[in-house]
Amino acid sequence: MTAVVAAALTEDRHVGQFYEVAGPQLLTFAEAVGEIAEATGREIRYVPVSPDQYASALWIVVFLRSLRLRWSSSSLPSSMAATLDS
Repeated sequence: MTAVVAAALTEDRHVGQFYEVAGPQLLTFAEAVGEIAEATGREIRYVPVSPDQYASALWIVVFLRSLRLRWSSSSLPSSMAATLDS
């Protein structure tokens, strides 16, 4: 299963595709994030959001990135430019 996931995340022919990948146990998003955090030794938090919250956040990112295209990085505060570049 690991090879399938790696291919789906790294090969261009999988862009835009949807795959349901299952293993020996079903995990919630919070449990999956916990497994990833444990495996990487990093602190990672899962924060559930509603569809409306996600849509609002996505709209803000798209809007700010469109502004970034119109402004040169020298006219933006460095922290904002760094955020938009990530």
